Amino acid sequence: MVGMAFYNSTLPSKKFEYILAPLYSFYTNELNGYASAFYHIMPNTFIQDMAVGASAKSFTRLNVGKQELKYYKINPRIEIEFRKKRARQFTNTFFYYEFVNIYEENTDFAKRDENGKVLYAKNLDYFYINNVTGGIKSKHPINPYLLKGNVQQHQDFVKLNVEARYSFAYKKPKTGLNFRFFVGRFLYNSDEQKNSRFNYNFSGMEASDYMYNELFVGRNDVGGRFNQQIALLDGGFKNPVIPESQGQFMQANKWMNTLNVESNLLSKHLSLYADVGMAATISRDFLGNEVDKVSDFAYNVGIALKIVPDFFEIYFPITSSGELNQLKYQDKIRFVLNLKLIQPFEIIRKFEM
Repeated sequence: MVGMAFYNSTLPSKKFEYILAPLYSFYTNELNGYASAFYHIMPNTFIQDMAVGASAKSFTRLNVGKQELKYYKINPRIEIEFRKKRARQFTNTFFYYEFVNIYEENTDFAKRDENGKVLYAKNLDYFYINNVTGGIKSKHPINPYLLKGNVQQHQDFVKLNVEARYSFAYKKPKTGLNFRFFVGRFLYNSDEQKNSRFNYNFSGMEASDYMYNELFVGRNDVGGRFNQQIALLDGGFKNPVIPESQGQFMQANKWMNTLNVESNLLSKHLSLYADVGMAATISRDFLGNEVDKVSDFAYNVGIALKIVPDFFEIYFPITSSGELNQLKYQDKIRFVLNLKLIQPFEIIRKFEM
């Protein structure tokens, strides 16, 4: 796959910003890629900056034989940064809303040709999510923090998520102790089995990324090493752990609470991490009545090698809960590859924060 990028993102930000990054696949002779365009409005009010625009992208999400199935994402979005009381204030308050539209190619068995070759017919499935987030972030050089709330509304469910992060800096430069606390709740869930793909997960594998916010190299690499890429979503566990209750795996279709702790004592490239949490599920008895079940205490502990901090990090587990301890050690190793940081808009946002 080859491609190119056209953009006008610079510091300071321009009123109109765009990115166009087409990618061509020689294997499928198809065009994938990413595009976005935003216009910045800077009124002389309590609002510092309002960005209105939309983004779109399309990539392969699954391979079925030699057939590649793609996803298409289109999301109009409005971002608001509220004015600071003082120009040099470390904290900033933000809000954004996006209408996430997801189209997924799926395939059905159609027929066999005269040579017995199976022919498939593609169809396009659609779902939407209204995604609202607001919070406050501090870029204090010693003790930065983040507190944000998020509501996701789908025709079949409503989720409420709260995430808090806090860092304590050590005396040695670029070392410290980092905390992340996550609370997630289903406020409404019409069908726990039908909506299982939207359940909470302790570890952020590609299946957790149902809004396709992340760029997974191995999204369609089932069983391969690239499939071990994670993003710090939901519970934020660095290695695979599945909620259990009395030895039985369960789905987190009611709530999830987790705490993630990480400390880099000697170097910004090496740290010790620990993740702990619990989850709850709703199941049905033989009469169809709801039965609440809370998971056993879940945990994992390990060492992180941060080759490029926040961009490329590898997580080596030391111990973890659950039957997944029976996996081979190399199959429990996970890595973060934050390809979103390659996008110019993301680089600028990270630099500004």
